[in-house]
Amino acid sequence: MTAPTPTATINPFRGPGPAAAPAEKAPAQAGSPGFVTQKFFVEAWEDYHRDKRFGTPRARVKVAVKDPITGRTHQMSEPGAPRHEVRAALTDLVAAWSAFAAATHTTAWLAHGTLMGWWWSGAALPWDDDIDLQMTLRDLETLAARHHGARWGDDGRFLLEVNPNRIHRWHEKPNAIDARFIDTKTGRFLDITALASSVDPADAMRNPPDAQMWLTCKSLHFYDFRDLFPLRRSTFEGIDVYVPFNVKRVLQMEYGGSSVSRTSFRNHEYNTTSKTWVQMPSS
Repeated sequence: MTAPTPTATINPFRGPGPAAAPAEKAPAQAGSPGFVTQKFFVEAWEDYHRDKRFGTPRARVKVAVKDPITGRTHQMSEPGAPRHEVRAALTDLVAAWSAFAAATHTTAWLAHGTLMGWWWSGAALPWDDDIDLQMTLRDLETLAARHHGARWGDDGRFLLEVNPNRIHRWHEKPNAIDARFIDTKTGRFLDITALASSVDPADAMRNPPDAQMWLTCKSLHFYDFRDLFPLRRSTFEGIDVYVPFNVKRVLQMEYGGSSVSRTSFRNHEYNTTSKTWVQMPSS
């Protein structure tokens, strides 16, 4: 399996009709850059990709990981949840989010490790245990106003929560995540972070600037507007999603040039025939 070929594109800044979308500007900052708010989302101590309120606690396990560069093996701990359970939970999350986003006219795109998984095989990386999405700050505010606390799926299994600390757009590690779509059955979640700029992206779409126009999140990841938009339609785990316009450059900017070609990582080797990551012996 390899990354699906993106099809149609979308510009999330365009509103209905010919009217220009409002400027994508961060809300006024309350307090000073040194002000730290209380952490909103709380993860389980033994598994920082499980919401503390949901799912089943499992003791961490030690695994041997071989460094592909030095050849040395070192011990590390990871959550004790079986990988097949985690993979199934992530697929359920993506499917539920895709349906929720379509029903609520919400646009978000794959980001970070999730986007890396899409690049290699159109699926989650075997060692990944959460889903990452990004959206515009304007869309996040709409999500907060209309859908914070919303339940989705059978028996309201999936819960959307928007962080009230999203209004503070400086680097604030405890509240870097702007929203979460949480599986209350497993505790796994889909992280959402918003991107903002002082430039009006709608104007930029009509008249692309000569210079780079950067968008950023609270974790200080920076993106060239032209690498992100227009978004492309694709699939992830066989489910409809959006990906950035220039996925390769987005990944290289975040993880380095070799990230899109390195075929050995975390005790896994990439099989170019099956287009999948295969776990290798740790000896």
